[in-house]
Amino acid sequence: MPKVYPNKVTGELLEASKVWAVKKSDLKEEGYITDFFRHYDSQNYYILRRGEPGNYEFEKVSRAGTTNKLPKMLYEGWEIIQEPSRKE
Repeated sequence: MPKVYPNKVTGELLEASKVWAVKKSDLKEEGYITDFFRHYDSQNYYILRRGEPGNYEFEKVSRAGTTNKLPKMLYEGWEIIQEPSRKE
């Protein structure tokens, strides 16, 4: 699973590999959160979103921390937009 940038305006995820030549400052101006993942470890996380167009929030939950945190966040109105990749 590649590194992604969530967009707080549109609510979509953008793969970093598709915009490797674009400056992070330009992505930030378009609403992307460029420091969402500090490392290329997105395969270990659920990515959740809540909000409405123009005002989305994003959160990541570790695959290991799903016992309590994930069900609670889903109950609070968060939705899963990307699941961790399967371990092989």
